[in-house]
Amino acid sequence: MLLHDTALVYGRYLRQSLRSRFALLFGVLTPLLYLLFFGPLLTGLPLGGAGSSWQVL
Repeated sequence: MLLHDTALVYGRYLRQSLRSRFALLFGVLTPLLYLLFFGPLLTGLPLGGAGSSWQVL
């Protein structure tokens, strides 16, 4: 019963968020904007990866 109720509420909110074009567009663009704005600040830092900071991000 709990799983059914959870799936019902999740499905309702998923449909509601997919209908909103602005929220969908903003959700896709936010990580790209973070990379664009803050990526150049991290070029000199050793982030623990094998490549450059752009490859790690």
